[in-house]
Amino acid sequence: MFCNVRRPWRRESLTRRLASDGGPSGLHPCRPGGPNDYVYVLISSRRHWEGILRAIGRADLLDDPRYARQSQRNAREAEVVELVRGWTRAREKLEAMEALSAEGVPCGAVLDTKELLANRQLRESGMIVEHEVPGWGRVALPGCPIKIDGAPARTEPAPRLDEHRTAIFASRDPDRLR
Repeated sequence: MFCNVRRPWRRESLTRRLASDGGPSGLHPCRPGGPNDYVYVLISSRRHWEGILRAIGRADLLDDPRYARQSQRNAREAEVVELVRGWTRAREKLEAMEALSAEGVPCGAVLDTKELLANRQLRESGMIVEHEVPGWGRVALPGCPIKIDGAPARTEPAPRLDEHRTAIFASRDPDRLR
């Protein structure tokens, strides 16, 4: 979602503000501070701002005139971002995401491949499926995102090298198999 293919990612680019709405929209570091320990927050309305204040335990700022309008928050962006980051750094990303979501704040934890493949919600929705792959055993793979009338898509592993060779050549030129 945030990848810019023209330049490589740098660690400092991860924490820059990525949305045009101003602070505190963007990626915020979480505990324990690893390369994928972030929660993304999008503040696009007054309701979201109020939700984030309630989530981080700062309801005392709801009526603070310094933060009443987005333009005022933008003018104090470093202060507003640090207010949120002080809270997110003390929490794991899923904990932060759940607390923010409970207050109606659009957000999402940054998940690595292992976390995505193990995600219960993605498995239940069929976005991650397991296949028996000869030589590998059971392997978790992305499922089909297209759902038509609730019918499950047929998913199966790719064929192994030469798996269908005999059938293909037999249908084209049976003499070639000899």
